[in-house]
Amino acid sequence: MPLDPQELVRQIEAATLNLKTSFNRLESNVLDALAIYREAKAEEWRGLAKDSQSQQALAYPYADLRQNNAVGVAPGQYSVVATDGSVIPPDRHNGTALYHVINIGQVMLEYGPGSRAEIDSQTHFFAGDVTEEEQESSAPLVIDLKRDLYEIKAGLELARQYRPNLVMMDGPLTMWNSRDKTDPESNRLRQGYYNLLGVFAEEQIPIVGYISNTHSQAVTNSLRLLLKERPQATLFDVEGAPAPPTLRPRHNPGKRKERLTGLTGVHDALLFRHLLDVNHYSEIFKTAFSEPKELAEHIQEVCFVYWRTENEMVRLEFPEWIAAQGLLGEVVNLVQRQHQLGQGYPVALMEAHESAVLRSDDRELLRILLEERGLLQTESEKGRSKRLRGI
Repeated sequence: MPLDPQELVRQIEAATLNLKTSFNRLESNVLDALAIYREAKAEEWRGLAKDSQSQQALAYPYADLRQNNAVGVAPGQYSVVATDGSVIPPDRHNGTALYHVINIGQVMLEYGPGSRAEIDSQTHFFAGDVTEEEQESSAPLVIDLKRDLYEIKAGLELARQYRPNLVMMDGPLTMWNSRDKTDPESNRLRQGYYNLLGVFAEEQIPIVGYISNTHSQAVTNSLRLLLKERPQATLFDVEGAPAPPTLRPRHNPGKRKERLTGLTGVHDALLFRHLLDVNHYSEIFKTAFSEPKELAEHIQEVCFVYWRTENEMVRLEFPEWIAAQGLLGEVVNLVQRQHQLGQGYPVALMEAHESAVLRSDDRELLRILLEERGLLQTESEKGRSKRLRGI
């Protein structure tokens, strides 16, 4: 049944006061985070984050703090490669619990004299082992890792063919979300992914991960750690100036606890929306965390910046060698140009997504092809009802 508009209005109005109070409290917490950020010492911050044994993602400044870098103008002649992936996951209700499909959209756009575009997709079918149980329940994260691996592999293949100025991927370059998957298959997929990322460095092919509307808390997690581990005023002194009253040590344990919880709800995008002008990007950060070590070592080779567009905060992830060679400015210039051409989202990533996306017709095609070959498992009545529903 459709929503009851009158009941919905009544419930929204009943929640309005609490929501406004919550918004005001969050804004106050953001101002607290800004004060800590603006007065933190980069060296102290860096050392504390590196030495921490926290399993949360922490961030520390790669070089200097408090930069507000303007994005420059991209050259008129350049090329960009982008990839994106889509999945048909296993589904026990329609008889495909043993199977999944990964479709990789791949795009090459060349601008300037002789401009051209190459848009295609790669389809990969996978079948499980009929003797294994619980494949569907353990599949999603492993399939995501596999999709990431095929995305970066397709990006490298296109880059070797066309030698673009930039390769773009939708989402992070790290595999932080898979940190809890330590089975042999997950480790193998991750290692394959990072081996390919290493090839980009060897062949000097710039690559960037584009994270739209980021909700990362790596920087704000570090601010919380700064406040918790080093509450002394000297941590927040700036060129010998005394710390402001709000940041001076609190000797009352109750008051200190209140201060430590003052950053509740703050994430990095909220912080940098106050720090950055539109079409500017932040200083470079690196990620630090302790476990699992084999994953941490790879993730610490990836840097990131926050970039403020007209409408959102974007996190751009890139290998450290791009920062070390001073190439970040050129990379961000190209990203912003793609963003402008796509009217708010990079046009190369838009095209890669459209080439990759799998819809309900594709899922039905998979089911039919399996059924024709006698490979479809028993379909549940729930799955059957979804296909045959006539009311």
